[in-house]
Amino acid sequence: MKRFLFLLGLLLNAVWLPAQDTYRYLELVNDTAKRQEIRQFLTRTLSPHTQVCYLHYAAWGDYFRMWGLQENGHRKQATLYAIKGNGFSAPDSTFRKHKVTVSLSVCQAVQRLFKKAIRLAEDTDFNTMGLDGYTCYFAIPDSADAFHLTQIWAPLTDSSFCRKLVDWSDSVFQRIMHHETDWEQTEHTANRLWEEIQDDPLPEDRFPAWHGIWARGLLTPRETLGDTARFAGYPTIEAYCYDNMIYPEEMLKQGKGGYAFCQLDLDTLGIATNILTIQSSHESFAEEVTRLLRQMPHALPALDKQGKPVSCTYGIYVQFRPYRYQRRLKEKQEWEARADSMFVDYDSSASFPGGMYKLQQYFKQNLIEVYGQGNASGVRGVYRFKITDYGYPEEVKVLHPGPFPDFDKQVLRFIRKMPRWTPAIDWHASPYTFKDCICTLPVQLPSRQVKK
Repeated sequence: MKRFLFLLGLLLNAVWLPAQDTYRYLELVNDTAKRQEIRQFLTRTLSPHTQVCYLHYAAWGDYFRMWGLQENGHRKQATLYAIKGNGFSAPDSTFRKHKVTVSLSVCQAVQRLFKKAIRLAEDTDFNTMGLDGYTCYFAIPDSADAFHLTQIWAPLTDSSFCRKLVDWSDSVFQRIMHHETDWEQTEHTANRLWEEIQDDPLPEDRFPAWHGIWARGLLTPRETLGDTARFAGYPTIEAYCYDNMIYPEEMLKQGKGGYAFCQLDLDTLGIATNILTIQSSHESFAEEVTRLLRQMPHALPALDKQGKPVSCTYGIYVQFRPYRYQRRLKEKQEWEARADSMFVDYDSSASFPGGMYKLQQYFKQNLIEVYGQGNASGVRGVYRFKITDYGYPEEVKVLHPGPFPDFDKQVLRFIRKMPRWTPAIDWHASPYTFKDCICTLPVQLPSRQVKK
């Protein structure tokens, strides 16, 4: 039994192609969660010896339609089978299944088309203009018994090769469901589509001579840093961009999507500087990402091995998808409507690296160095300080002094020497920002061996 190999790519590097290649190729997308779900589904659902697979998944309704091509051993025939269902996790018994028999020539035409189209798949992102809510997957097996798969957001450009391939694949599904017997026109269309791309060079023929392949994420070597930059309420810079994006009006009206790949420096104050657009599918997308980066609240800057703030460089890849953007707006509106009816308001506080346990250990170890180890005593004081929006303590005060002045003096010194905290986050701001936070901390002497 042959299995399918997902041809995985990273939707993070933009590839500059000649103008005539625009809207032509399938796309490689790195979506781990969805990829694993589809992998499990195809492994469970596909018939043995399947040579070709097409999967059409509708995001808004969580339903799918799929067809596969299976050779019938040494016979001069093949079987096309179609499956339709609601959700990949639904029981197989709920799926609608149909199959028809086709000639070997139809089988060969379909195999040839899929093999060439999938091998031409690149991380271009050009063909994804106008995400309108559904995703198409194309799969073939290889001789190594592995999964090859490409993904495309259904394009709106009627003249594109990808649109023709999607429409043709959808028509094959409908013909199977209606038990059609005449497949001559389907074979003719498959051959015509193959002729459109037969002379196009395969990616391995050009690699590594492509232009515009850029690294994404932190570009400064991690081994030179003691701590990486952190962002208020967002795991990455891209997440901040998606949450605060204002879609270019004209692109949204036309239902067009695209991307912008930018490079920036985070200086020692956590401010985005030296913003540079490396490549974008439309200038309005680049302008929007540049605006977002210029208005981004300060991050916690990266630290070197000695704990001093240092500048670091990032490469970010921001996708523009009309459907995703509208979905995010709807989710925000729903959340704001619920938030207005909530009776409990909450706020965040600053946190010590590793949590309260690590904070207790920090004071315990430092106080033991000064006063020695012994049985626990009731000697303690209470102290107040402010953790700034950069995570450092200021305005340190004694609220309840310890039993002797030296104890307070040592505790205040240790508070001022604390490593950088994660500041409190203002979740009511838009976008989220770090903010100052007042902390009150009781500190207990871990030993009775007191030096006065």
